[in-house]
Amino acid sequence: MKKFAFISALALLLGSCSKGDKEWTLNGELPQDSESIVLELPSATGGWYAADSVSVDSNGRFTLTRPRANSQIYRLKIGGQYVYVPADSTETLSLVMNPGGGYVIEGSREATLFSEINDILSSPADSTTNRRLLKALQDDFGSTAAYYAFLRTEGKSKTLLRAVANAYSTQKPDDPRTAILMARLRAASTPTPSGETIVIEAPELGYFDIELLNRKGEMTSLSSVADTHSLTLLAFVNSAAETAPAVNLNIGEAYTAYPQLGVYEVGFGENQHQWAEATAELPWTNVFQSESASQTHLGQYNISAIPTFFLIKNGEIIERINNPADIKSTISKYL
Repeated sequence: MKKFAFISALALLLGSCSKGDKEWTLNGELPQDSESIVLELPSATGGWYAADSVSVDSNGRFTLTRPRANSQIYRLKIGGQYVYVPADSTETLSLVMNPGGGYVIEGSREATLFSEINDILSSPADSTTNRRLLKALQDDFGSTAAYYAFLRTEGKSKTLLRAVANAYSTQKPDDPRTAILMARLRAASTPTPSGETIVIEAPELGYFDIELLNRKGEMTSLSSVADTHSLTLLAFVNSAAETAPAVNLNIGEAYTAYPQLGVYEVGFGENQHQWAEATAELPWTNVFQSESASQTHLGQYNISAIPTFFLIKNGEIIERINNPADIKSTISKYL
């Protein structure tokens, strides 16, 4: 059933082919023992069908031409391996495959993202896999590559699902994929008749990394803190607000009580000098985010009001905290 859903969702893209006489071309270079490749398209019945084929010359090169498409995904059958490539508005892409089976797709931003996503998902999963996938897509959640990543992970991550669904809803409200994403997002949080909530069968797909300037003017990332602590508190705080000292007092109580806790505090404000003075005595990691440039991180973490806090453990977000007074008691459950 999962495979059918994956293919059926891809099949919706078939209606995106352009009507003109423009062509999409893929130039490829394969190991010299390759004989031919087959280009396949997804069918609405849940499978793939062969739409074209091309022979490989004695040097392992080939050229495949199709009617130009808009946000299409093709599958190439090369020997016993399948390669997914984007067919977007770019006219020409290139594919280079090495004898070991790895490959690189170039020619467009989408192609580069496809290669990166495939590399991440084809490698043995570890604690960094989730974060690397989100980082690769952090500026492109409205892309075909992001939708492809959603399909490859079978929509099991709320983090990725929410990011892609929100981007598509905003940027591509009439795209048929938007309806799929929004329906899946609703299903992830809609109670069943028995009162249970549908849970996506996988851990959250990590957190969005942040890299901002600290008080010394050095770029400092959230991952540099999360990777070196068993538990990390990510705090979004309005440094200029009257409540900021009280919020930092709550953070400080937890920081003092749990030496193994890492803290990465993002301070929002318009005046960086005032922020630096206000945080000068705080012993944990503090970085500055200008209010005029704050929407990216607030959107990624689905934040509508600050202060807001998150707990990160083993590369995953495990808790969201909205009340500063709950910071210490919530942390106590994990340390």
